[in-house]
Amino acid sequence: ALAASAELALVPLRDSLAVCTDGSQAGYYWKSGAKKSKLWIVYLEGGGWCWDKDSCNERCGTHAKPNNSTMCSSNAFLKTRPLSGIFSPVQDRNLARAHKIFVPYCTSDGHMGNATAMGRHFRGAAVIQSVL
Repeated sequence: ALAASAELALVPLRDSLAVCTDGSQAGYYWKSGAKKSKLWIVYLEGGGWCWDKDSCNERCGTHAKPNNSTMCSSNAFLKTRPLSGIFSPVQDRNLARAHKIFVPYCTSDGHMGNATAMGRHFRGAAVIQSVL
């Protein structure tokens, strides 16, 4: 029988530019698939963005009082993350055997940015490049 959830392990990224909005090191969650599997599931978590000082303060807290939300920081990332759905399909053996990557969204830029502004980092593109 196939499991109802998969446990993925946190892998910190080594690229110094692959950081979350607060500058903490970004990472991804990983679980190896079946030995000969050529199928990969790479999932980019969603979660909106911020675009000015007020929206970033609401999303991430202020520099003096950060809220450590996983949408802005890796400080609260768990060492392992149980995931269900496509990561642990109970009806599809091929997907169950796939290599799995879950990229948490902590960059506040739609996974597209490569800049700093307002004392914050928007490095989603660097995170994705580092994962790949």
